[in-house]
Amino acid sequence: MAVNPIVAEIEADLREGATAGLGAIGKIAAGYNNSSLRLLGFLLSLSYEEMRIVTCDPWKRKCGGVPRNSFVIVKVNPNAAGPDDAILANRLILGRVTESVPTPVETDIQSTIFQVHKVQAIVDPLESLFESVFAHPPNYVRDVLEWEPAEPASIPSVQADPSRFNREWRELGIWWSVLDAAGYHRPADTGPYRSVQVPLRKEVKEALAADPNIPTGIRVDNTKSPPQIMSQQPLSALRWIYRLVGVLYDANAGMFPDSGNGPYFSKGAQSMLRIHVGAGISGTTYFTPFALYHDLQGSNVFNDIVQHLEAGTSVFVDYSNAPEGVAQNLSERIAQNVFRRMVENFSTGALADHYVIMYFEEAHQLFRSDDKDLSSIYNRLAKEGAKFHIGMVYATQSMTTLSPDLLKNTENFIIAHLNDDREVREVTRRYEFRDVAEDVQRIRSRGFVRMITLSHRFALPVQFRKFEARPS
Repeated sequence: MAVNPIVAEIEADLREGATAGLGAIGKIAAGYNNSSLRLLGFLLSLSYEEMRIVTCDPWKRKCGGVPRNSFVIVKVNPNAAGPDDAILANRLILGRVTESVPTPVETDIQSTIFQVHKVQAIVDPLESLFESVFAHPPNYVRDVLEWEPAEPASIPSVQADPSRFNREWRELGIWWSVLDAAGYHRPADTGPYRSVQVPLRKEVKEALAADPNIPTGIRVDNTKSPPQIMSQQPLSALRWIYRLVGVLYDANAGMFPDSGNGPYFSKGAQSMLRIHVGAGISGTTYFTPFALYHDLQGSNVFNDIVQHLEAGTSVFVDYSNAPEGVAQNLSERIAQNVFRRMVENFSTGALADHYVIMYFEEAHQLFRSDDKDLSSIYNRLAKEGAKFHIGMVYATQSMTTLSPDLLKNTENFIIAHLNDDREVREVTRRYEFRDVAEDVQRIRSRGFVRMITLSHRFALPVQFRKFEARPS
């Protein structure tokens, strides 16, 4: 078959570049992957004239917003490209955002692309806790779950970005007011909560100030004509303010016109206002059950755990008294944060000789054999953990219900007494244990195990001593 000379020359250039080492652009490209904190989205279509990217509000918010004329860096995912084209992952495409368009979903091909992107992305597992209580929430609640509030410290000043300042403080205020209405403990109106930004249009602030039932705690500027509520209010005032805003929006959406940066209220904010108004819906019913997990003194425990691990400190997480849904959700989120940090360290060359060992009890509840979700953090840990210096030690009483991917990537086995024929057959599927199956089923001595390790591939009989603390 004739060789295309142009293709041959391009491939030769790529091979030459690969052998010469990464340049400045290649090093930048190597730092981006589908776990990056500044991931904007995934490529939907690409031509010489334009490209289309599928994204969502949380991703855009993590990138600091995506106004028109922003530059976007696009790279090939080596895992999706395959070995022949993986070298292209060191090349970058620079694009410029011109406009937002509705996502096209009318063809089977585009639907398939979405499924591929879903597999490639790491999905925040927060919804799993919610769905452990409400399996099929209505769409307006789903909109709130898919929305993500901004951190107050990350909101820019009004001088730096007035549009983003107004939008993010407004949506954060609506969210706080929903939590207040749902029975979550509210901080006192002191410190940062003494004056919370309430960026609303002049006409809306006038309508709120004119309400005959306005509470005494609402700050009103009577120097204006007509009077307006002030743009800074105590936290306790937000519930009344945004409930009235929801009523006004429901009665006359024209008071809240769209701007060049999009609608006045995002889809998530609109749904939260519906919850406030409560007309024909269940209001805060879907959020109230989780108030018992709310703690005003709480911190970002996931960041704390990652920092402890990077400092070489052991971390024990006790779920003995936690409901099953909470334990599974927290385990998944901890695993994701640890995995994400180690991927970042790998991408930036900071991994060095730093290793993390994760211990899992009752592993069959997390690494399930019926889990076909390739983007599951546990499947990713089983397949990719070693590359990112993440080791695992797991314990289970049922090997038959464990993920096959996990078993295939396990190098060390310690097998104690098994009394179930199915579990014994599962053990004997490994060549090293084929001759000791009867011993595993027959011998019941405490602490007696059969063991194979990465360095010793024969099943060794080992007697463990009972652990006893040393005298002080």
